[in-house]
Amino acid sequence: MIAVKNELTAQIDEQLKALERIFKEEIPAFNALVKAKNIDAVILKD
Repeated sequence: MIAVKNELTAQIDEQLKALERIFKEEIPAFNALVKAKNIDAVILKD
């Protein structure tokens, strides 16, 4: 049972690290690209 918990915890930690990288690197890079290209903000219509 402990082995399963450890395996799942390791997998969750890996995914959390990937999500953190997206927030710290990819989103700011995307925002900079949008700003550099003078692209209008995404607006959702009702």
